[in-house]
Amino acid sequence: MDFDRTPRPGLFTTIVVLGELAAIPLAFFIAWLWPDVGLQRIEWSRDGLVLGLLGAIPPGVFALWILSPAGRKLPFVGRITSMLRELAGATFQALSPVQMVLIAAAAGFGEEILFRGALQPHLGIFITSLLFGLLHPFTLTYAILVVLMGAYLGWLAEHGQGLLAPIVTHAVYNFIALSLIRREMQRMDEPPERAEANG
Repeated sequence: MDFDRTPRPGLFTTIVVLGELAAIPLAFFIAWLWPDVGLQRIEWSRDGLVLGLLGAIPPGVFALWILSPAGRKLPFVGRITSMLRELAGATFQALSPVQMVLIAAAAGFGEEILFRGALQPHLGIFITSLLFGLLHPFTLTYAILVVLMGAYLGWLAEHGQGLLAPIVTHAVYNFIALSLIRREMQRMDEPPERAEANG
């Protein structure tokens, strides 16, 4: 589909949200296969919510740095942003805040219920994080960063006493990342002198 030249934010959002939420029935199937532990539950608590919000700060700051003028000079950052632009540059630019919230929330719920909720209790943080990275094979460097993020989310799941903290951290971080990507796609399509003035 032509997401790179023709803006299709509604279709893109629908595909991504449905794809992310498809991880939830898969998680229940895995829990059914391994009934000895089952699926880790989402315990709604103020502490879990606060931990999740605070947990989004370190990866959010890292994402801000990656797309800062200094971070853009790193070769892998240029490769990733160029690939994103080629795949869906126009669509990223057209995403609304509501669409970004839907995508971020779906990823937070779907991926955390599958990886931290169903797989981590059986496979441990290390193997689960490796699988998490292998399923995000955008570039090698990106996959490595995703493995590290998976380990961080796994740590939050263990120390936050449930899935709420990693779900919130994942969703908030994804919203930050989508906002930054949208801004970066807009910057890349600006005339050179204007893009330089905007940093």
